[in-house]
Amino acid sequence: MDKVAKPNNRSWQLQKRRLEIHVLPKWGDRKLDTIRRADVRELIESIEGEVSPNRNLTLVRTLLRYAVSRDWIEASPAEAIAKPKIENPRDRVLEMDEVRRVYVGADLLGYPFGGFIKMLLLTAQRRTEVAEMRWEQINLDAAVWVIPSESAKSGRPHLVPLSALAVRLLRSVPRLGDYVWTSDGNSPISGFAKLKQRLDAFLAASGGALQPWVLHDLRRTAATHMVRLGVTETIVGRVLNHAVQGVTATVYALHSYAPEKREALDRWAADVQREMEGCSPLSISGSAHPR
Repeated sequence: MDKVAKPNNRSWQLQKRRLEIHVLPKWGDRKLDTIRRADVRELIESIEGEVSPNRNLTLVRTLLRYAVSRDWIEASPAEAIAKPKIENPRDRVLEMDEVRRVYVGADLLGYPFGGFIKMLLLTAQRRTEVAEMRWEQINLDAAVWVIPSESAKSGRPHLVPLSALAVRLLRSVPRLGDYVWTSDGNSPISGFAKLKQRLDAFLAASGGALQPWVLHDLRRTAATHMVRLGVTETIVGRVLNHAVQGVTATVYALHSYAPEKREALDRWAADVQREMEGCSPLSISGSAHPR
């Protein structure tokens, strides 16, 4: 990974994580020249999710092409493998009633997965960034979370103001290790497809099933509702840590737009809280209150 992904890809940490989760457990003790096309197909077909199979196929192709370039193998067995999933651009945005159902359903999941789902909603950050959240990155007294450059997809450190609701959530969870969301105290949570299936099962059993959605829709949902609440698209882009074309890296100072980002996330958290008012943990279906 250091030779292939790190010099050429700002998301190399994510690529490394995919390698550790999906590839090494199956191929870690294999010699490269023993891997056949059927092995690649079996590996990719075993991976769950809407986009994860395609992303991992791309990763495997990149690594095997590098092996060919170094004459470690003569040909890559991944080249003739078609992507298993057709990826369509997504525009799914959850309505506030659906946000409430997801938020209440997260309570039923418990720690660590329930809190993780809530933090995805409240911060509008990427799934991997939230999953790999560390206590050392968080200042609860100052109500900020700083995503370091090596963890951020953008390759830049990113300051995320924490709303009072997010701070309260973080103060309520146990500290089992370096990671905020962990099952074993040593590593961040994973298995997002199964997590989503569990949440969907809870929602369906409680009469609150949603139309098809994926975890990444929570980020788009938060962003869209912030705009509805009067936040400018420019500030929403800063909250999301999107690159702005023509803006140099020096302009992206860590504390740039911090007050505006805080106002945006506070508005969003307040709207979520309003939706939750009068809603019991068992009240997933139905409406919390008229909007």
